[in-house]
Formats: sequence, C-alpha cells, structure tokens
Amino acid sequence: MRSASFSVFAQKTALVSDFTPKNETVKEFSVNVMSGDLVIAFSPSSNSFAYINALEVVSVPDSLIVDDASLFNPSGAFNGLVNQALETVARVNMGGPFVSLENDMLGRTWVSDRSFLLQPNLATNESKISAVKYPQGGPTSDIAPPTVYGTCTKMNSGSGWLGC
Repeated sequence: MRSASFSVFAQKTALVSDFTPKNETVKEFSVNVMSGDLVIAFSPSSNSFAYINALEVVSVPDSLIVDDASLFNPSGAFNGLVNQALETVARVNMGGPFVSLENDMLGRTWVSDRSFLLQPNLATNESKISAVKYPQGGPTSDIAPPTVYGTCTKMNSGSGWLGC
C-alpha cells in the first residue's frame, strides 16, 4: 500500500496528482456540482494502483461558498470561486476549543488555535458563545457552529489589549 501513487479527479478537475499516502490521510475538498451527477475518478500512476478506505460525500448549501473574494496583496477582487475545487487545509477555532464532528452541523472538525501561537503567554481567550445569534439572511450554523463564532483570541500588543 505504501507504494501506491494515484490522482483523483472530480468533475474532470484534479484534486490530487501522483499522490502517495504516507500514513492515514484525510483530504477534504469542496466541489460545486452544476449537473445532476458527481463524477469522481481515481487514476493510478504508471505501474501503480489506486485505493481508498472510505469516501464521504456531503451536500452543503450553495451559500456556504461565495463566488468572490477580496485579495490582500496585491489588493483586488477574485471572482469565480464556485467554479474552483477548493481544498480545506485547516479549520481553526480562534480562541476556542477543539470542535468535534459531532458538534458541527456538517460533520467537520475545528482545531484550537493554541498550537499555532508562537508565544501563547501573550494571548488570552474570550468566550461569549451564548451571545451568538444568526441573523436572517446572514451567516448560519452551516458555516460555523456557535462555539466558533462565540470565541476569539486576544493578543497583548505591549501597549494594551487588542480586542476581538
């Protein structure tokens, strides 16, 4: 199994190319299916084979991914996100605890930001989960559960606290 190398395509878009899993691996992608069929193809590399242990397909609301995003550097706009295959690399809960798949409407996990902080002693967590309200037409718990929206990390700037 360690010598397997393969590519995975969804709707003819490459999700991974010449992928060789080293250990247990979970990959998560968001693909917008415009037709009535989702086509996933596994293609072994030359002299190799393809395998999976499990595959989970979850239908999510169209509103989960917006079509445009603001670019930071250089500044500008990017349009056409719904036509891209997007890979989730990390889902981080800033200032809050680990959120298990049982506590997320779409079965996702959220890791705590503590392991990403270079100097955790300069940060403190705030929590106001009970204050989270989902306004009509705004973000929903499909996008993130209250535990994510209701927590944040405050960093000590040296001249006072930077609020969240």
